[in-house]
Amino acid sequence: MPLDYQPGVFLPTPYGGGGTRGHPSFKSGQGAFKWDDMPEFAMEDNPGGDVPFFGQPSPKELPSFKGYEDVGGFGQEFPLSPPQQDYKLSHSEPETVNFENESKISEKECKQLLYEFASEHTCYGKGFIEKIDFEKILNTSALHYTLESCTESRSIGYIYNPYRGEDIKDEKLGQVPDPWSIECSPDEYFTNENKKIIVPFTDSIQICYGCIGKGFVKCLRCAGKGHVICGSCGGSGRTKRYSSDPHKQVTDRCTKCSGSGNTGCLKCSAEGRTTCGICNGYRQIKCNIQLNVKFQRRKSHYIIDNSDLPNKLVKGAKGIVIFQQTLPMVCPVSNYPLEEIKVNSRKLVDEHLENFKNERIIQQV
Repeated sequence: MPLDYQPGVFLPTPYGGGGTRGHPSFKSGQGAFKWDDMPEFAMEDNPGGDVPFFGQPSPKELPSFKGYEDVGGFGQEFPLSPPQQDYKLSHSEPETVNFENESKISEKECKQLLYEFASEHTCYGKGFIEKIDFEKILNTSALHYTLESCTESRSIGYIYNPYRGEDIKDEKLGQVPDPWSIECSPDEYFTNENKKIIVPFTDSIQICYGCIGKGFVKCLRCAGKGHVICGSCGGSGRTKRYSSDPHKQVTDRCTKCSGSGNTGCLKCSAEGRTTCGICNGYRQIKCNIQLNVKFQRRKSHYIIDNSDLPNKLVKGAKGIVIFQQTLPMVCPVSNYPLEEIKVNSRKLVDEHLENFKNERIIQQV
């Protein structure tokens, strides 16, 4: 199949080439192939040349689609700016919220906590606990405000797969949807998750750039010759051994290569070519635009604590939830009696809007 080929450029071809439907045009066992630049004599075996490096094709010759003008190349991802969100919603005045009263610990609860603490240490006794008289219980509490955002970011890039003759869906069959209009939801909110979606109607069939439409490539282990120098005799076809006389060597025909000095290449089965690793022998590839969707959990904290406990311990401590709000975009706390909570609640909400402006906020708590 003669082709006017330039490296790195796709050559459009009618749909449906590349062998019979569902079967590759090239499979090993079809005989040796003579390459124009094939060496005259067998080369030394090159096990490191098993896998050729194809790199990535250029997407310049692929069709363009509205809304996807800046699509990333193969193996690349081009980030998409999210649509404008109504930030006014997050700054509107929320309904009046009744906050739960702060709890106070009793003497009975103090002793129970001491029992639990002693149980965690094998060398600690428990008998003294019932004898304790509490003169005074000083209740102190910390406030731990958290803001979690479930965000979504999207990017697009080209991918390719061997074209096996299946039906395609190109722009003639339907309109390519806007990348942010394609429905995609996380399996669970506030978890990190990646999803990949083929953008509908972006199919494009191209001649394989790895083999230039042949379905096979030169075997790098034998440089396309199909044979390599025999590793047993070094290419001489003869081997030496000592006879019964330890001072005399006898020359025999090499049993590994039968005296030819060459052995068949193990990689290509002496054919000088291997199935193309890009198209798997089908000669063509199907190119698509892939939408990559990333869901991420973003979490921020603010702690008010007048004790000497480190903040990291307060973060991990169990407590009572006195207020919780779950919305697509939450409102800053505005009617809590402590001004510091109100100020920092608004600060965290604003920080999420600013820090994650390249992501779409889909849920907050």
